[in-house]
Amino acid sequence: MTRHDAKHPCKVCGEHQSIPQGLSKRCWGFLSEDGQWEHCSREEFAGAIPLHAASQTYAHKLIGDCACGVSHGGEIIDLSRARGSEIVATYDYTDADGNLLYQVVRKHPKAFLQRRPQGSGWSYDLSGVDRVLYRLPAVRKAATAEDLIYVTEGEKDADALWSLGYVATTNAGGSSNWLPHYGQDLAGADVVVVCDRDEPGIAWARKVYASTKDLAKSVRVVEARAGKDTSDHLAAGYTVDQFLPVWPRKDLLKSDPVEWKRVVVLRSQVIGDPCRQIDRGEVMARAKEPTWPTGLEGGSGILPNFRGVTILTGAPSSGKSYLAIASSVQAALFGWDVLYLASEMGDRPLMERFTVYCDGDLPSTLSVISVTFGASIEALVNLVAGKVTERPLLVVMDSISSFIDQAAGQNPQDVHGIGPLKQWTMWAINVRRTTEGQIAFLVLSETNREGHTKGRFGDHKADLVVSMASDDKQKQIKHVCIVKGWEYQGGAVGDFSVNARTARLVRIPG
Repeated sequence: MTRHDAKHPCKVCGEHQSIPQGLSKRCWGFLSEDGQWEHCSREEFAGAIPLHAASQTYAHKLIGDCACGVSHGGEIIDLSRARGSEIVATYDYTDADGNLLYQVVRKHPKAFLQRRPQGSGWSYDLSGVDRVLYRLPAVRKAATAEDLIYVTEGEKDADALWSLGYVATTNAGGSSNWLPHYGQDLAGADVVVVCDRDEPGIAWARKVYASTKDLAKSVRVVEARAGKDTSDHLAAGYTVDQFLPVWPRKDLLKSDPVEWKRVVVLRSQVIGDPCRQIDRGEVMARAKEPTWPTGLEGGSGILPNFRGVTILTGAPSSGKSYLAIASSVQAALFGWDVLYLASEMGDRPLMERFTVYCDGDLPSTLSVISVTFGASIEALVNLVAGKVTERPLLVVMDSISSFIDQAAGQNPQDVHGIGPLKQWTMWAINVRRTTEGQIAFLVLSETNREGHTKGRFGDHKADLVVSMASDDKQKQIKHVCIVKGWEYQGGAVGDFSVNARTARLVRIPG
């Protein structure tokens, strides 16, 4: 059992028992003897884990899935098998004077062990051993000289950079074992964090960034342009200068604007601080966010365009799909890429409406995708990312309620799908904000019994909410009004008649 201290903080909350009182961060837990359970005393990280009565801690599973809802990134290792298998590489971890503290051993079949010298042999118990960065003496020398230091996820990747003449380091134990005090050895340096292209790699990069951002001269986060990690990137023939910038985002925006938009789509969370001071001068100097035509016809004075995250809300058969199809085609003709995700209407009726509206072939920049049961949120996000080009992109969701209902892997306790609905809406809003409207969304949503957008969440968060309703006496007449809009005055837009032969919504004079 290893108690948490400054050198061995909790792998769950990152803190230890020596934290000053009054900060609500102290953790008096411990690591189990087999290294597979982290006992954390902080309830806010526990999730569904029950309190252990004897230790007054919450036992987090470090290997595989943990009941707290967070994977802590441990690897399953059969110690008996690993100790008897072939050693293919060893990596020495020394103190600042070059004295060996411990060693990471890579074996085949793939397994990693840590051991320290003991007498004429080795001990696999590292209790009480100071944890340090790989190649610490060289790292401290480079930091003192304010040189460039690369931080990779793994010794193999660090060695690959060393072989090319770069100073590089890592931590033992993989993505879940970066410790906050490591950042002190990088103070003053220009730090480049090479992030593996997976979720554990992203989580690891956030930890490295957090521990170095206030100490280093500068911190950048990059990732492989091909494959998963540094070794894959170099093996594909790319140079160190060709790593793909991840953070700050402006680096990627400058070097590859299309890839920048793709990264924004795939990652709704940033590695840096998501809370920032707004620079009025910089914001006001930007060009206005792009808009696209609504497809409403019938003269001036009507709602001219949509923008940002726009929600079309209304009861079934209120005309939402007619307006969405018209807006999609007009946006494509206006110079946008359009991805129409259809999860309700049958393929033939949908394509018939598109065909009659276009009076023939669809615009080449318009893609219509049928979304059926089992399409995961992740797969659909990847679909959006794959559509990104240098042009602005409009994503149409018809409708979000069916879209969420059909997505695989939903929580059975969330019978109304409100959790995924909120998650998707916030993802769309984050993407729209970060790309300054270059990726926009038109979302169709049915109203609830009170006549509001389902969940009411979208009403408050969207840039524009437009309500549609059929006339009580003449169903082909649709009432359109603005429920909420940053740039438009709320209220009635007008009455429109549906022309089924042309799939158009034409304003009724008067």
